[in-house]
Amino acid sequence: MKMSPMNWKLTWNPKKYDYNRRMEIFRSGDTNLIYQAKGNQRLKILPKIGDNIYISCDKKLIMSCVVMSDFKEGKDAQLDECNLDDPRFHASEPEYVILKIVEIYDNPKHFIGFQGTWKQI
Repeated sequence: MKMSPMNWKLTWNPKKYDYNRRMEIFRSGDTNLIYQAKGNQRLKILPKIGDNIYISCDKKLIMSCVVMSDFKEGKDAQLDECNLDDPRFHASEPEYVILKIVEIYDNPKHFIGFQGTWKQI
């Protein structure tokens, strides 16, 4: 039996991630992929391939994505050019997932995030 995709809210901190630059990169056609760190949060359930991700930043719904990979280990999330931390403390864990941007919202709705990075909704 095929499971329906789950919906997740992913919260970015605008002091740690340049979300405007990420949206500019997408709009320019350079890439539609995001290497998103799992972070230090302990999750009982992890996002899976095909799950929907709604990204909140600065209390706004800025984009939607779909999960393209299982979590894996590597430095891709730490090397993200939109990171504002150096070193990237909130992405210091080596686990990350690949997200594909589906839509960027030009008129973002109010969408409050959470303390943790990931939240199933």
